[in-house]
Amino acid sequence: MSLLIAGFGDLGRQIAHEYFETPGNIPGPVLALGRSVNQLELAPGIRAIKADLRDPDSLDNLPEDITHIVYCASADGADPEAYRAIYVDGLRNLLTKVKSPRPGRGPIGKRPLEHILEHHPRPSQPLQMVFVSSTAVYAKSLEGWVDEKSPTEPGRFNGQIMLEAEILCRKMVPEAQILRLSGIYGPGRTYLLRRLMAGQATVPASSDFWANRIHIEDAARAALHLLNLTPGGETFIGTDCFPLPLREVYLDLAKRLNAPAPAEAAPSAMMGRKRLSNRKLLDSGFEFRWPDSRTGYQTVIDSFDHAAQ
Repeated sequence: MSLLIAGFGDLGRQIAHEYFETPGNIPGPVLALGRSVNQLELAPGIRAIKADLRDPDSLDNLPEDITHIVYCASADGADPEAYRAIYVDGLRNLLTKVKSPRPGRGPIGKRPLEHILEHHPRPSQPLQMVFVSSTAVYAKSLEGWVDEKSPTEPGRFNGQIMLEAEILCRKMVPEAQILRLSGIYGPGRTYLLRRLMAGQATVPASSDFWANRIHIEDAARAALHLLNLTPGGETFIGTDCFPLPLREVYLDLAKRLNAPAPAEAAPSAMMGRKRLSNRKLLDSGFEFRWPDSRTGYQTVIDSFDHAAQ
C-alpha cells in the first residue's frame, strides 16, 4: 500500500507532515508528486515522483501499488485554462493511469488482455481517494448557513471548473471523498497581514459579509481523516467552527498588528454573505486543532512579527 499526494505545494507538504505526526494512518510509503519536487528536500519516508499532471506521458512510471490518493494540486494561474488543465485534465490523466493495468515493457497489442490482467493485476484493495475541492462551487449569492446539501450554482469560472472536476472524480472513483475547503490561512500566508500593515486592505461597512476560514494544519488533517474513513463517496465542507463577520476579522487583525484600521469600501467580488457549516465533518469524528481563526491567526502574527524584525 502507498499514499500518493498529487500536488506537493503548501497543502501537500502539510499533509505529508501530518501523516507522519498522526498515529493510525495507513502503513506504507508516501509518494510526493509534483513537477519540481526534489528528493533531497523531502523528509525520510517520502519518495519524490517528478511528473506533470497535465502531461499523461510523464505519469507512465507511477508505482503499481498506489492504494490511497489525496489530490490537492493547484493551478498555475487564475484563469480558466490553468484551472481546467490541472483540476479536470490533470485529474483525468492521473486516474486513467492509476486505474489502468500497466503491463510494463513490450507492445501491449501483442498480448491478450487475459495475460495482461494475470501478470499485472489491479490492486485487490479498492482505491481510496480524497479530492480537495473548494467552497467556490457554491453561488456567491447564497446567504445564511450553507452545508453540503446547499445548491452548487457557481457564477465564476473557478467554481464552475471545480464542480466539473468533482463530477469527473465521482465518475472515475465513485467511492472518493470530496473535501470542499474554505479560505486557508496559516504560517507563511501573510498576504492579508501585509496589506493591513500597508493600509491597503478595506472592509465593507456592513457586518453581513462573512469570513469562512480553515487553518492549513486542519485542512491537511481533515484530508487524512477522510482518507481513513470507510470510503463512502461523500462530500464534506472543510471550514472551522466559527465563521466571523469579515469586518470583525479585519479590524481585529489590524489591532493585533498595531496597523491602521482598514478603511470602509464597497465589498469586493470575492466577499459573500454565506456562513459555511462544518457539522458533517464534526459528526464524522474530526476534531479541530484550530476551531477559531482568531486563535489561529495569532500564531501567524507572532511568526510574522518575528520574521519582520
